[in-house]
Parts: sequence; C-alpha cells; structure tokens
Amino acid sequence: MPQPLPEGFQTEGNWIVLQVDTYRRDEIEKRERSDLWFTDGQRWLGPIPLREDEAWSLQRAFWRRQGEAFELCATLKTRSICIPSPPGISFSAPEPSSIRAEACRNGQAICVTGPDGATREFPLPADLIEDWQALPLCVSRDRWVIVEVFARIEGEEAEPVPMVYRLDMARGLYERVSGDEEARAERIRAFRRHGILPEWISWAYDPERLEPEMCSPDTRFYLIHFGGGMGDSTDSVWILRIEDGALYPLPGPEARWVWPEREGQ
Repeated sequence: MPQPLPEGFQTEGNWIVLQVDTYRRDEIEKRERSDLWFTDGQRWLGPIPLREDEAWSLQRAFWRRQGEAFELCATLKTRSICIPSPPGISFSAPEPSSIRAEACRNGQAICVTGPDGATREFPLPADLIEDWQALPLCVSRDRWVIVEVFARIEGEEAEPVPMVYRLDMARGLYERVSGDEEARAERIRAFRRHGILPEWISWAYDPERLEPEMCSPDTRFYLIHFGGGMGDSTDSVWILRIEDGALYPLPGPEARWVWPEREGQ
C-alpha cells in the first residue's frame, strides 16, 4: 500500500484515483503490474488490478450514492470499476466559484469578473507578453488563478514547452510553479534522499494535459502531469497546493480527481 502523503497534501475530502505501477527490483524498466488506488492523501482504497490493455486508459472518476452509502468509480476505456467508500465518508457537490476568469487581449492578459460584475485585468509579465499567451485553468478560493502560458509562435520546428503559472489576484503577480527542468530535478533528488519517490521517477519533463478538470473539486489543489520525455521514461503526476505553490509527486503516472457523477456517466 502506498504511504500517506505529507500533511498539507492530504486533500481533505477531495479523492484521487491513481494508477500505481510495480516494477521488478532487478530491472527498473520492467513493469510487473498496474493497479488503481483511490486516496484522499491519507487513506488508500485498493488495489484494483488492471489488465495489461487497461494500463494508461484512465478516463474519469466519480462518486455516486449507493443506497445509504457512497461508492467511488473509475472509468477506463473498456469498463467502469466501482468500490464502496469507507464508512462514515460523505460527499457533496462542490460550490461553484463566484469568480469567472478568461483570457483577454488576444491572450496577453487574464480578465477576472467578480460576483458584482466588475472586471479586473491582469496582463502577463513583460518578459512573456510578446511571444506567449495565457489560458486560465482553475480559479482557487477567489484569490488565485492557475494559468497555462504557451507560445504564440507558429511554424517553429520545436515550439517552447508550456508553463504553469499561479496568478495571485490580491497582489497582481504571476509566479511560475512548474519550474524549469533543473528545478524539478532538484525536487526529485530531494524527495529521493528522503526515501519518498519510487525509483522509476527519474525526471519530470514538460507539463502535459493541462485541463480545467485537473483542479480539485474544492479548488485548493491542481494535478500536473509531466511527460516522460525521451526514451522509455515514464510520466509522473504531481499535486500542486495552490495556496503556496508547493509541488509534491504522487506515486503513479496517471491520476484523476473524483467528481460527482454526471448524468449518463
């Protein structure tokens, strides 16, 4: 069973479904099995074994009421899997944010509209405004906006990789939270020194699949998938604590938040 996440990354009512891979000790590139686990950062429910053709096929996850209790479900390409939630656990639909964020000025700024209808504009930093454009992904606690910043240059053989920024609306400042490659490598070395990371996480390359659905239901956290990069490197998933921009690696290559069931799901 995976270890509980550190205090501060235990997601307190936000559940995650995570693919966890097991590798042969004598051959790090040889994956022996893949399992699904549900976790709130403290409790782990599983394992649910995956067939070989089901690995990397996690599409969505949801909770639903089953009689007097709840169950947690994950949808793969070939089937849906449901398990009972722990006794005493209840779920409720998240409250919608009172703030709306959207790209404006041709992607050179984020415009935020409050509950009173007033709109504030937050231009990108000066060093980004010419060649980059912004797309809001998540409004957190009516103060922060997680923003994807990607190149507006077209026709290049190798476009610059996207970046993840945290906009602090109270201060009007953008802060890069995904870091550069060396910063991510140092985080990995530090976590490995403490015996936290599985051996297969050797690097965290470029951010991938930056989607609004990667924001936790209560908007306090955001999941960032980092690509495996070259060769046979494996993807990794990191959880971003939006309040302070701290990142922590999850012990698996694929993850989704558990949301309320939608009609027809």
